[in-house]
Amino acid sequence: MMQLQGRFLWSIEYDGKVLDSGIVPNGIITNTIDDLLDVYFSDGTPESLWYLGLISNTNWDEDVGLDDDTDTMVSHAGWEEAENYDAANRPLWSPEVSSDGLKRNAESVDFTITTAEELKGMFVTSGQVKGETAGTLWATAVFPATNTPPVGAVFKLFYELEAREG
Repeated sequence: MMQLQGRFLWSIEYDGKVLDSGIVPNGIITNTIDDLLDVYFSDGTPESLWYLGLISNTNWDEDVGLDDDTDTMVSHAGWEEAENYDAANRPLWSPEVSSDGLKRNAESVDFTITTAEELKGMFVTSGQVKGETAGTLWATAVFPATNTPPVGAVFKLFYELEAREG
């Protein structure tokens, strides 16, 4: 039996130094798994572009947090998006061609921090516009502890999807 697992690999770099880094497994949103199955086994329409975003610790609701069963881009009661980076839109996730059950980006997706803010985690969505709720929410994940990158730091993010036997 195959299992689909995702994970974020991240680092915060500032002035040529790595301030922090880690690997965080993610939850894949149940509605999006249903959409994936409909696209592959029915007549659903695939999303062709995916974008990465950051989750703020501001207004984080510890009682709700991330909810893989009910969160969508329109409604995610436990969290809000961090928009404290220099790009006008969410950066595009550009994965390589799948190989051996693995899909990932070879080059980091970079967020240059413009305002110091506690970051709680990351997400993947088909919506491009930063701060808007359009699109499909694919996955979410939180850090083991919040991070506050300094202004000018670069938050580097990789996202991987792996199908493996298990």
